[in-house]
Amino acid sequence: MHSSRTRTYPSPAMIAAAAALVLALGGTAIAAPGLTASKITRSKVKSIADQQIEQAAPGLSVATAGRADKATSADTATSASTATTAASAGTATNAEALNGLRANQLGRATTKTGSPDAFDEATFTDVLSKSVTAPTAGIFVISAQMNVNRDVDSPDPTLVAGRAALDGEAATVQTHQRATEDGTFGEAIAVTGAVAVTPGTHTVSLQAAELSDGAAFLSNLALTVQFVPFGDAGAAGVLSVGGSANE
Repeated sequence: MHSSRTRTYPSPAMIAAAAALVLALGGTAIAAPGLTASKITRSKVKSIADQQIEQAAPGLSVATAGRADKATSADTATSASTATTAASAGTATNAEALNGLRANQLGRATTKTGSPDAFDEATFTDVLSKSVTAPTAGIFVISAQMNVNRDVDSPDPTLVAGRAALDGEAATVQTHQRATEDGTFGEAIAVTGAVAVTPGTHTVSLQAAELSDGAAFLSNLALTVQFVPFGDAGAAGVLSVGGSANE
């Protein structure tokens, strides 16, 4: 008795899928010579599909991707090992620069305190100063304060003015207090302001001046400077000012 071998043919669905795939991926690919329906297998279909996708890849686009070696823009990026250039990003958990500025150029702050001392100067004189570096053009936001007391050796009260200065020039308006009491805690003078600066190191000072007879004693001196790159005008180192500092 002779045994017969049964030949397995691909299903009609498989044949239709292969033909549709070839036509859908550009219509330019045709079956290789001698490739009949009986010779189409799953592995051949996969091989044909891979070849067609590889040829069409340069012109393809995707709405979303779990991973992309290069991207013109991204709404959200949780992390990236390396990125040479990014045209834009809606959200970035970590970035080397923002608007061309590194993280340590976006904000800095420094402060200094001073020791009590007698004061008897008729012109504005530094009583506390600090060197502050602006990494780029930007704005120094300055706040300072001191307590004004009457010197115990002076029987007369005195009027004292205070202001902040940048590189020796007035940077804030001046405020005044009359020193009538002696002791450690007198009348407080507080000054605040903002001034545009150029890149480089600057000297920021708290200054005082006596505006009447008598002698004063200054205590609780403090000076704080914060650097920010942008003022209210939205440009680096540009600050809209409503008036000028008093001389």
